Amino acid sequence: MLRSIIVAAGALLVVAATSFALLAATFGRMPAGDRMLAVAVRRLGRYSRATATIDADGRIERATCVDHWRRRTSIARVRLGDRDVVEVGDRLEHATRGEEAAFDLAGCPRPLRRWLDTGIAEHSRVEAKALVHPSGAHELVLPHADPGIELVLSRSDVPIELEVRDIGRSRVRYEAKA
Repeated sequence: MLRSIIVAAGALLVVAATSFALLAATFGRMPAGDRMLAVAVRRLGRYSRATATIDADGRIERATCVDHWRRRTSIARVRLGDRDVVEVGDRLEHATRGEEAAFDLAGCPRPLRRWLDTGIAEHSRVEAKALVHPSGAHELVLPHADPGIELVLSRSDVPIELEVRDIGRSRVRYEAKA
């Protein structure tokens, strides 16, 4: 009886390994940049707060973001100095062009995840570069996104820098959900 179970388990293992090998050969491996971006998007789901130092057009500004849900609607509130920029669902409310740019660079977890998900879906090529940095950081570039996006990921695959072409760049720090 034990021998039959071992033979059946071995046969099942061979079938599973062969199936996996056929899938890998047929579809290939996901490129490293795409894989790293997918991990970063997943990791951003752990956070609900971000603080950022934004450099847009040479103007340095501090921003804090808080994500939360109200009923079935997501709310992201970015505090810029003495004003708030609020996104309800996926629409910014009454924001100037400069406030829109600052909102994007604030690195709010949920809006950034949505933006990066769109980048993955619509722009197939993600370039990954290892940076010469003691932290072991990686840079991900979505050159065909509109506008182009560059991320520097920490060793734990969480964004620590964000650059949006023609808008500016920021250094971001995330805080876990309460």
